[in-house]
Parts: sequence; structure tokens; C-alpha cells
Amino acid sequence: MANNAEIEFYDLMGLKLSGDATPEQLERLQQLMNEFPEFMTLYTPIENAGRLDSYPIEILEQSYASHYVKKRLLAPTEANYAPITSGKKHSFKIRNYFKYAAVLILLPLVGLAVYNLYEKNNTKHNTQGKFKNEVATEKGSKSKIMLPDSTMVILNSDSRLTYDEHFNKQSREVVLTGEAYFDVKYNKEKPFIIHTDKTKIKVLGTAFNVRNYPQEDIIETSLIRGKIELTFDDKKDNRVILNPSEKIIISKKGLSQNTTSKQNNREEDIFKLTRIVAEDSTIAELAWINNELYFVNKPLDLIARELERVFNTTIIFKNDVVKHYRYTIHSSNYNLEEILQIIKLSQNINYRFISKDTLIIE
Repeated sequence: MANNAEIEFYDLMGLKLSGDATPEQLERLQQLMNEFPEFMTLYTPIENAGRLDSYPIEILEQSYASHYVKKRLLAPTEANYAPITSGKKHSFKIRNYFKYAAVLILLPLVGLAVYNLYEKNNTKHNTQGKFKNEVATEKGSKSKIMLPDSTMVILNSDSRLTYDEHFNKQSREVVLTGEAYFDVKYNKEKPFIIHTDKTKIKVLGTAFNVRNYPQEDIIETSLIRGKIELTFDDKKDNRVILNPSEKIIISKKGLSQNTTSKQNNREEDIFKLTRIVAEDSTIAELAWINNELYFVNKPLDLIARELERVFNTTIIFKNDVVKHYRYTIHSSNYNLEEILQIIKLSQNINYRFISKDTLIIE
């Protein structure tokens, strides 16, 4: 990635958030994000820019100015980059611009981490003649990505999406680890294919959610609209078609046993078809997109894993019995303390924090 593209992105984002961007500059910003999808991962921390009000403006200006000058010095020969101007006479609020542009420097969150990872990946794979684009989220963060074909992807916490340099040229294939919501751009000639560690999901144009965490024993796919086809890596002759509002739960253990067993397992041992859960128009499988948590008859150990990812915390069980207690919880506040209180009041358990990010359930 050229240094001038990064500088231009910072400038345009600063102008957008300070309210000084022209329609042409906003269009150019979108073009940059289409060309470099990893820039989309910066949206999550930037949305919290208001929290920077506690920083003195002088510090924000110095932080951004220091980075800006450094980038200029690193790319003195890149003459194609044109300095940003607001296009509004006497209306360019330079202090607001610096404040918002400094968000990209002061918040060491998922965006910059993913950007650095992307750059390292490109460097590594370039020696082999093939680029690999990788976008990853850490625990406690989410990311919105626009792929080169205009497909929109929202990555949940602790997730990873990869695709190669040929994406959208002859085919559209990605690899997902973790959870993501896809709104796929329709293209009859180039089906969109998602690979997990055990399955392949083929779509033309649709919206759906896929959950494939390595720590969990199941893979879930929930279809919101359109139609998708699932095949299993070890049972390629078997195909399952999902219709809107349907959900498939695939057993990783069942697939593995089918591979090692001389006899084919029953389909019901490998997957189960069901309906997506909705309450008051809220879809349980998509609640995470709106910063909500929705657990339907789930054991506490699985709920704890989700809470660890969402709140970037560690949960330790001192009593194995409570791991199997089941709960149905819908929390719209994304508040850990609220959920813990519901769990405590619903069953006879106790919890306590032994540090800021570690708690014990007993």
C-alpha cells in the first residue's frame, strides 16, 4: 500500500468527522475504502471519537502532526498526492480536523492492528507471487468491511476473514474463522463462496450469518434472505439448501466421526435444520450486530465463552456443575454486570472479580 493512500485516507476521514468534507471528498473516501478494504476496519474506533474530548487539543494536534510529518518524510518522492483543501471558504475548522484525524493515531484498537497485519501479510506473500488479504478483530471489538465486489461483511469479536488477490476477478472466495454477517452483492456469474474448517457455503446474492469459532463444537449458519447451498468437505455429495429464516447447526464431531468411521453416520448426527429465533422483531442470531446479547437456552459455559470474547475478559469456573445451567437472556445494553446479575438471580450462583478483566463464577 502506498504511503500517499494512507495519508489521503487520514486527511479525508478527518475532514468527514469534522464536518468539512465536500461531496467529492466523501466520494474519494469511499473509493479508497473500496480499493483498500482494510481501511474499513478503522470505522469502529473512529465511531467513538467523541471520547477524545478529555484530551487537550494541543496534544491531539501534536500527535497527528507528528505522524503526518513522519509519513511525508517517508514518501518524499510520491508526487501524485494532492494536499486536502476543504472547498468551503473560511469554514475549515482546523482544530476539529486535527482532533478527529488524531483518532487514527491515539486509539490503538483493531483498525491499526489489522492494517499492520495486512501489510505484513502482503509483504510475506508477495515473495511467493500471491497476495493474501486478512482482516481480523480482537476480543471486545467488531469490524465492518466492504469487499472489492461491494459485498458488506461485519466481523464479530475474535474473528478473521481472508481472501486472495484474485478475489472478484474469476471467483469470489473467502475463508472465515469466527463469526460474521454477510450481505453479498449479487453476481450470477461469480458465486460467493465461504470456506470454514469443515464446510463450504455457496451463495449468489443474499444476507446471512455464519458462526465458526475453533473453540466451539458446532458451526451455525442462519439465512435472513435469499438462498444458500452448503456442502461438507468430507461429504461432498451431500448438499443442504437453506431458505429464508432457516438455520443449520453442524456438528464438527459428527463430521469427524463420519471421516474415520467405515460406515456413514446418519445425517441427524451431522447437522440439524431449525428456524431462526425472533423476539419482538429481534433475531437472536444477529443481535450481536446491534451490540445486543441474546442467548436462547444456552449452557453457562457457552455463555461464558461469548462473554469472554465480547468483553475481552477471562472467566474461571470454580464449580463445574454450574457450567451446565441453562439460560435464556436478552440484554440490549451490552453490559457485563447486568448479564452477571441476571445469571446470579436466575440460579443459585455467585461471581466475583479478582481483577479488572478476570472474574470467578462459583
